[in-house]
Amino acid sequence: MTPIVWEEMLLDWNLTLGSDVIVQTWLSDESVAKVVQKGHKVLAGNYNYWYLDCGHGAWVDPPPSPTNPYYPYNDYCTPLKNWHLIYTQSPFASLSTTNASSATYISPSSLDLILGGEVHMWSEKTDPVNFDAVVWPRAAAAAEVLWSGNLDAEGRNRSLVEVGRRLGVWRERMVSRGVGAGVVQMVWCTQDERGCVADGLG
Repeated sequence: MTPIVWEEMLLDWNLTLGSDVIVQTWLSDESVAKVVQKGHKVLAGNYNYWYLDCGHGAWVDPPPSPTNPYYPYNDYCTPLKNWHLIYTQSPFASLSTTNASSATYISPSSLDLILGGEVHMWSEKTDPVNFDAVVWPRAAAAAEVLWSGNLDAEGRNRSLVEVGRRLGVWRERMVSRGVGAGVVQMVWCTQDERGCVADGLG
């Protein structure tokens, strides 16, 4: 069994961890570099992009009060992380293997310490009834980034129009198999060759 700990164990509390321990980061991309600099294996999962439970509102009720300091009842990591945002975030894009003075520097020989990444789904407002719709297709967007990157062969950002079509078709396959995946876009966007682009339908 391989133990996994949160980044605070190493970066804040400075505990001595075994070489087999994997450190899960969540606060920033810089945390990935700090963990690697200390010689530990790491999983990336920046909450600003890859926390799927964000944006659903506070899960605790505010106490009675003549004022209302909790309005509008957001959770700590609002807003919701939509699939566009998730897809455009590569957890490794900000890491540097050339600028040793950078806060995100890691030596080229340490790249194998980066095992990958994961999205996070806390369960304060998720249960078996809404789980599929909360997780999918957003987790699939992150999976594609981790598998093949969000840049094309020329190093340019992949077209979100193309990604949206691909995810839309994938989502329809999931639904046909009984998975209650959330909507990517209206079905028409995958049926019309022009798609649904913000500056028009062309």
